[in-house]
Amino acid sequence: MGKNKDQAIKLLAGQYVLQARKLYQKIDQSVLENIETIVKDEKLEDLIENDLAFFMAMLKKHIDLVERRLIKLETIPTQEKIHSILELHTEWSSKGKLNKKVELGHNMLISSDQFGFILRWRVIEKQHDKTPQIGLFYKI
Repeated sequence: MGKNKDQAIKLLAGQYVLQARKLYQKIDQSVLENIETIVKDEKLEDLIENDLAFFMAMLKKHIDLVERRLIKLETIPTQEKIHSILELHTEWSSKGKLNKKVELGHNMLISSDQFGFILRWRVIEKQHDKTPQIGLFYKI
């Protein structure tokens, strides 16, 4: 991209956002208004309408994030970032390793015996403590 990399990214992001908005409007106007004629079964219609509404909300959120991050150059807070639209609770995990590989999911605390059998476990969500506290695992 060369020396005008930032301008090129803004231009491409702007084009992407315009296309995404057109897609959103097209779905909103054509599909949602005519869903009764497209799908004959009422239960299936409700299911498709709910799923479509969810994915449209995700598209709207994605457009907002792309516009804020790439065009307005804002820093997006961690709690607003979406790493998976299929599992919204997914977190980005990097443990300060030399090779910063992408790890998605949740951290876990696991307690096992001398034979390797898992005795207790806990999924840790939205906590990023570098030095775990002794006894934290046993609080229930």
